[in-house]
Amino acid sequence: CTTLFDTNNNAQQHVADQMALLAQKTPPTAVINVGDNFYFGGLPTPWNRASQVSTDMTLDYTLNASFTEVYLKNRNDAAGKLRVPWLGMLGNHDYGGAGCFADWQVQLEFTEMDPTGSWTLPWQYYQQRIRAKGYTVDIFVNEINHDDCCESDDHGVCHQKLCGPGQDYPTGHKADTATCMDRFHTTRDRNLEWLDQALNRSKAEGVEWLLVAGHFSNGPALLQVKDLMLKYGAHLYVGGHTHKQQLLRAGDPGSQGVPSVVTGAGGGIEFEGEGDYYGFVSIDVSKDKLTVKMLSDKGEQRDSQEFTRKEAVETVV
Repeated sequence: CTTLFDTNNNAQQHVADQMALLAQKTPPTAVINVGDNFYFGGLPTPWNRASQVSTDMTLDYTLNASFTEVYLKNRNDAAGKLRVPWLGMLGNHDYGGAGCFADWQVQLEFTEMDPTGSWTLPWQYYQQRIRAKGYTVDIFVNEINHDDCCESDDHGVCHQKLCGPGQDYPTGHKADTATCMDRFHTTRDRNLEWLDQALNRSKAEGVEWLLVAGHFSNGPALLQVKDLMLKYGAHLYVGGHTHKQQLLRAGDPGSQGVPSVVTGAGGGIEFEGEGDYYGFVSIDVSKDKLTVKMLSDKGEQRDSQEFTRKEAVETVV
């Protein structure tokens, strides 16, 4: 039987196994990865060896152990159905989280280095267009970590430390907090300006489906993103951060009027709040219909919603 320890300790593997099984029946075109890619403290730099971060967490080990071996070489996917573009984004823990800054830029660089060609994270925000027969899907990936930049404890990104040996980066040395905060403010503003223009362009081009994704599933920064979704009639928001699986209809509390998926319980740490299972989401798109299925680490369907494109636009508008 499956024990609670196994459920929690091997959650990521269990979820990946079910993703691989589903991929044999319904091969995905892409995977949306909602951030916190390397939990808890991101990818350490060569000089960033805080006591909270294992010295085994080298770049090669982490990418192989947490990504390639789990998903792309999954035991249930000998045919390589999951070797598709993994549309990634940065979560707050990808900037750090164990009290020390992490090397988030190397995750962007891995887009060019990944020998499988699956890892896709060209910048903190970007657009991915998927052309299907008779229709187009645009996915807008966003940097939505601003709300976590400025807390005064180790959880706040800009209050973490530069950790490592030597006089250049003595353990406990703080970076320039004001510069860090300013960068987060600037990135948020530029992201919103870009998203406004990108959604407007896609709408003018007659793109049938507009999906928006970001790490956070609540907070002021996300509200600004959802305001733009409402402005242009975008159809679905996909987020994580909160360690639970949840499908929010447009009228549900916390949706801000936009159909939304929370998929933050993919296996990094225990589920929380009202969440009671680990899992992932299947989003099936056709020319006139979009179907969302919330699936568990045991392959169970826990929730679902199907709506036509016309109904979806009317819902969010």
